[in-house]
This record gives sequence, structure tokens and C-alpha cells, in this order.
Amino acid sequence: MKILQVFVDFIEDIEPLSDAEVGRLFKAMLKYAADDSYKPDLKGNERFTWATAKKMINRNWAEYRKLCERNKKAAETRWEAVPDDTKNASCMFWYQEEEKEEEEYKEEEYLKETLSKEREKKRFVPPSLDEVTAYCTERNNTVDPEGFIDFYTSNGWKVGKNPMKDWKAAVRSWEQREKRPARKKPGRFDVLNEAIRKELAASGSDRSKGMSFLNGKPLVELPGTGDT
Repeated sequence: MKILQVFVDFIEDIEPLSDAEVGRLFKAMLKYAADDSYKPDLKGNERFTWATAKKMINRNWAEYRKLCERNKKAAETRWEAVPDDTKNASCMFWYQEEEKEEEEYKEEEYLKETLSKEREKKRFVPPSLDEVTAYCTERNNTVDPEGFIDFYTSNGWKVGKNPMKDWKAAVRSWEQREKRPARKKPGRFDVLNEAIRKELAASGSDRSKGMSFLNGKPLVELPGTGDT
């Protein structure tokens, strides 16, 4: 493969050509630089410039090879002038540098793989109904697996405003909620009892002593009503 190096004075050779002809010429030059066995089939005026372009590519390639050869010989000469002990130290340095780069590459690849596994581990995957059912059976709780799935599916698997991280922890939270005793809402007569108790206590009556304020019968029964 040759190199394609074009100098600005080449514009004088392509000035008479149309844009299409210039395009075909440069395309042929690129192909010849990649493969010197390439023989373009040019039909327009660019065919008259092809010989000049080909010579330019060959000349530039020859000069480039000469430059590479001179640089190689100069490097070899400088290397020959280096004492043997320095050469050995230099070789050892480059060997150690290559080993260091290889170790750093392995460490980088290991870190990438580890981070990828950690991200995969942290990525939350909603459980299936069978998984929730099996976990509830294992814990012998009364959580409804279908209700659990439906509830969190509807809210986008969030706990409050935050994305869920551990669905098993959410099951345990439901389990603890169901174990808490339900708080009874005071009925109309419970509120009335409390008001009468306070009134009797304020008046110094002994009837307020020992009253049950939430579950006891009302001191006053309103017509047509019942306790709730």
C-alpha cells in the first residue's frame, strides 16, 4: 500500500477538469495508492491527467520509503553507540513497562467485569407471583401474594417515592402490618360518654369513677339511635 500525498501545485494540472472529472480522478488515485496493480478505466478528460497523478504517487512513495530507511539506519547507529550494560537496562525497562501495561489492562478488565456484575446485582427485577407465593409460604404469613403483586405493579414498584430495592423486605413489612391489632374508631356513644364523664368529673360527681370510655354503655341513650 502506497501513500497518497497531494501538493497544492497539483491544482494546475486539474484546473481544466470539471468537478465530476476531478472526482473520478481522485477516486482512481486513492484506489491506486491502496493497490498499485489497479488500472482505472477513465473516460473523460481526467484520463489525460492520470499519468501525471500516477507518477506523483510513485515518486512520493519512493521518497517516503527512503525517509523511513534513513530513520531506521540512524536509529540503528545510535543504538550501536549505546554501551551493552545500558542496552540491557533499557531492554529490561521496556520489558517491565510492557508487563506493567499488561497488568494494568488485566486490572482494568477485571474492574469493568466486577462493576458490570455489581450493576446487574443492584438492578431490581420485579418478582413473579410464584416467587412471592413461595416466600410467603416459607414465612408462614397471611400476606396475599396477588394483592402484593397488584399493589406494587400499579405504583411502579416503589416504596413511598423511592424505587424498590428488595421485594422480600417489602413482604416482611406487609407481614408486620398485618400483625398489628386494628385500632377501633370511637363510636358516637363513646364520644358522648367521654363528654358526660368530663362534665360529671367537673361537678365532683362520683358517677364518673370507674367508667369505661370506649366500650362501656352510654350514660344517656338517645331515642332512635344505637351504638356503632
